[in-house]
Amino acid sequence: PGQSATDAVAMPYGAALAALRLNHPADAHKRVLALLGLPGLDAPARKAAELLALEVAVLGNLDQPTWGTTGVAMQQRALSAPDRASVLWGAQAATRWGRAPQATDRLQTWVAEHPKDAAAWQTLSQAWAAQGHPLRAVRAEAEARVAQLDYAGALDRLRAAQDRLRPTGALSSSADHIDASIIDTRRRQIEALLKDLAQEP
Repeated sequence: PGQSATDAVAMPYGAALAALRLNHPADAHKRVLALLGLPGLDAPARKAAELLALEVAVLGNLDQPTWGTTGVAMQQRALSAPDRASVLWGAQAATRWGRAPQATDRLQTWVAEHPKDAAAWQTLSQAWAAQGHPLRAVRAEAEARVAQLDYAGALDRLRAAQDRLRPTGALSSSADHIDASIIDTRRRQIEALLKDLAQEP
C-alpha cells in the first residue's frame, strides 16, 4: 500500500539481483519467484522479471526442477523473442536444462544475422559441446575469437580442431566431414587475412 507500481516491481527486482551478485543463488531464486508472483505485472515488467529469473538460473547453477514448468515456459519465450538478451539467456538456460538443441537452433539463426556477436558464438559453442559435437563447438569458439578481432586466437582454435582429427584420420559421420571442411575453409581464410594484415605498412 502506498507504493507506486514501479516501486512495487523495482524493489523485489533489486533485492533478487543483489542476492545474485552477492552469490546467494537460493535467496535470489526465492526473491525472483516472489517477483514473478506479483499481481498485475505489465508485459515489460514481466519480461524483465523472467530475464532476471533466467540469469539467476544460469549464474546460480539452478536446475530446471527448481523452477517447475514455469522455468521451461520462460526459457521458450526467451528463445522466441527478437532481442539479444532474451536469446542469450534463453539459450544458456536451455543448454543448462538439457535442451541444447533448442539453443543451437535459435543461436544459428542469430549468428547468421549477427556474425560479429562474440557472446552468441561462445554460447553456441557451449550448446554444441553439450550435444557432443566437439568440431562444431570449436568452430563456434573460433568464430567468437574472430568477432573479437583475435584472428591469431581463432586460427589456434581451428588448428587445434584439425589436430584432433589427424590421429585417426577418420570422421564418424557425413556431418563431421562437413564440419571438417568448414573448419579447413575458415582456417585458410583466416591465414590469408593474417598474411594480408602482416603486409600492411
